Amino acid sequence: MALHRDPRERLDSIERELDRESIDPELRAEIEAELPDIYREYIALQSDKAFDQHLAKYVTNAYKERQQGKRKPLCTCSNPTCKLTNGKLPAKIRYNGDAILPQKSGRKRVLEYIHRHSGAEVLHEVLEAWDEREGTLHRDITRIHNQLLKDRQKELHEVPSQ
Repeated sequence: MALHRDPRERLDSIERELDRESIDPELRAEIEAELPDIYREYIALQSDKAFDQHLAKYVTNAYKERQQGKRKPLCTCSNPTCKLTNGKLPAKIRYNGDAILPQKSGRKRVLEYIHRHSGAEVLHEVLEAWDEREGTLHRDITRIHNQLLKDRQKELHEVPSQ
């Protein structure tokens, strides 16, 4: 079983390994119980609007927390009409191209906005939370993949009794 960088390839490899009859039954049960959640998260992160939905939800929740006095300002710029300060997404982040201008990923739009707008603390948090979510998924997939590699190695090292 080869190592893969793309989570989809690793998930496919995991599925192929689960087809092995010789896999440890306890390991199989553990992995099969965990895979539905991993697939749900993978599908959620891969959808076209996943980052935009994450962004909007994060900013909305952060603004509610700010209103309740539970967090620092969303943006520390000096502009009193700053959309972020008021819990809204600026048009430069919301706008995703048209027939003339090319589309950009939500992450790229956020990075460009951060570059031009100092103080957009909440956008740094959005990126960090997204990276953490992706990182957790990749770690979970890698962990399962490695468990299956170890199981296969154990199988290869076992000497059949005669």
